[in-house]
Amino acid sequence: EESEKNGLVAHNIEALLATKTEQQRRQWLADCLESEWPNPVVMPLSIYQSETLQGNPRICHLELDEFPKESFLMRLAM
Repeated sequence: EESEKNGLVAHNIEALLATKTEQQRRQWLADCLESEWPNPVVMPLSIYQSETLQGNPRICHLELDEFPKESFLMRLAM
């Protein structure tokens, strides 16, 4: 419903997926990749990325060397 209004970033997906079995997580992720969203939907994953359909063109992998060495929160704390 939210993607009908505009694009969105779905945070804490992994926290919700942690309550499911591996099979349920894989099915949910497959269903999301097959869905035709009216606007862009970004779902950051790191823990369960191996359970996604590898090779799917809708998955974007970011290399660790593309991230800053210090996080934004650490910079704020200094």
